[in-house]
Amino acid sequence: MSFQDYLLLLSAAFFASLSHCVGMCGGIVIGLNMRQFDSSKILQSLANILYFFGRMCSYMFIGLCFVFIGKSFGFSQTAKAIIFIVLGVLLFITAFIVTFYPKVFGNIAPSGNYAWYKKAFHSALHSKSIAGFFVVGVLNGLLPCHLVYMFAIKAADSLSVWHAMLSMFVFSLGTFLPLFLVGFFSQRLFHSGMRRVFLYIAFVIMSYFAFSSIYKGTQLLQGHNPMHHEKHQSMSHGHDTHKDMQMPSVDSHMHSHHHENETHENLNHENTHMHHD
Repeated sequence: MSFQDYLLLLSAAFFASLSHCVGMCGGIVIGLNMRQFDSSKILQSLANILYFFGRMCSYMFIGLCFVFIGKSFGFSQTAKAIIFIVLGVLLFITAFIVTFYPKVFGNIAPSGNYAWYKKAFHSALHSKSIAGFFVVGVLNGLLPCHLVYMFAIKAADSLSVWHAMLSMFVFSLGTFLPLFLVGFFSQRLFHSGMRRVFLYIAFVIMSYFAFSSIYKGTQLLQGHNPMHHEKHQSMSHGHDTHKDMQMPSVDSHMHSHHHENETHENLNHENTHMHHD
């Protein structure tokens, strides 16, 4: 992925968070901030940052799980092509359902139904320590969320552990600011109509990534390697630039050599003239 792709991913996460996370997770953040640190803004900021890091750890773990599942299907060109196409289709379907039919995912059994999860969440939620915010963030990040799965599918299409972790970090970063603002103010600041618009923007961006993945898969099936083509273009451009940079030095060397020859000829001419005198 290029730097521009990561910027698009960050934008999609930001807009999706404004539309989804503010409503789903905003209540937890508001509850945490109302219970503690109502007088110290520094501690309140630190607590919200710890909550963000907790969620980030969970999201990066989920991204790793998805990319390892993708890697388990093999590394042949055909296998990679099929993975790209399948992940692209899944990404588009997930983005479409998240945007237009979010209730479809309502039947997923939440982790909160498990006794161990309830106990851990209750203990962290009522902890007197600021570290409780980190634990709540970790547990909250493990809750089934179709938005997280959508970005995890995008992370998996790189088939790279590093890029998968970086993609989920970017996703976490995009969700941080909206929830951070909710922690300080209120989710009422984000109008429901505006949240719908934000979700549409995120859908357009994620659809772009979905069709890009499908395109890469079809190119691989046809015997082409789009990643290799991009790399080759970059290397060719760098070679041409290097060649252009070297040309002046060659010209300069030729000019210097020509100047030396002229100087040598002039000296010979003067010596001959003195000899005749």
